[in-house]
Amino acid sequence: MNGLIELGKKAKAASHLLAAATTAQKNKALEAIAAAFESDKGTEILEANQVDLSAAKENGLSQALTDRLRLTPERLADISKGVREVAALPDPIGEIIGGGSRPNGLKIEKIRTPLGVVAMIFEARPNVTADAAALCLKSSNACILRCGKEAIHSTGRILLAEDNELNQEIAQAILEEAGFSVEIAGTGQEALDMLCKSQPGYYQLILMDIQMPEMNGYEATKCIRRLENPKLASIPILAMTANAFEEDKQAALKCGMNGHISKPIDISKLLETLESVLKIR
Repeated sequence: MNGLIELGKKAKAASHLLAAATTAQKNKALEAIAAAFESDKGTEILEANQVDLSAAKENGLSQALTDRLRLTPERLADISKGVREVAALPDPIGEIIGGGSRPNGLKIEKIRTPLGVVAMIFEARPNVTADAAALCLKSSNACILRCGKEAIHSTGRILLAEDNELNQEIAQAILEEAGFSVEIAGTGQEALDMLCKSQPGYYQLILMDIQMPEMNGYEATKCIRRLENPKLASIPILAMTANAFEEDKQAALKCGMNGHISKPIDISKLLETLESVLKIR
């Protein structure tokens, strides 16, 4: 629950900034979203969608639902077009939609204002992510989106490498409440094996403990960075460890990790770091 509360607090803080955003600023952000679907990011989305489609087939999802789930270059182009159409709409915020004057001369106006934060849980339609985000942004609202499990790869899955069961449970609860799907490896070797058996894009990121049996986090990271498949080899990896001295952080970076999160887990710091790393990617 704490992870969800932290997510809500961040969305609320963002809503204050969005409420003050100008029409030009919002339209510029929408154009950037539309352009992202036409860039390499669109290719990554299609690759992740293939993972969802494979899982749908294995789980016996009906043809109709599978078609809803499927993304194609043409559908991505339609999504991009839809975002631009939202950008072209008149800005609803500040519009006067009613009012009048009281007998004493007091003038009253009814003006459209943002709601603040919109939370939405939607079915296996990955295009809804863009549609909902675009409409919320245009209307100056922050949003918290959670897709159905069938579309989780098209929209995040994290590989958690951690040998301590209590730490596994804590991290998994935080991540799932933040909207991620989580798979757990109990050793560095198991994490390496799971990644190697996956398709590129199946995992968005690895949270890697350092002190683990069979193969520690440093060794596992070095092996991952040497993989022949460049997309698997470049997956973001964050150290998540009680080793919190500066030399520990430098050791994590030196072996190829992208960042460092200290234990016990600071929920705000974890979510902030994940957001930063995944946004950069």
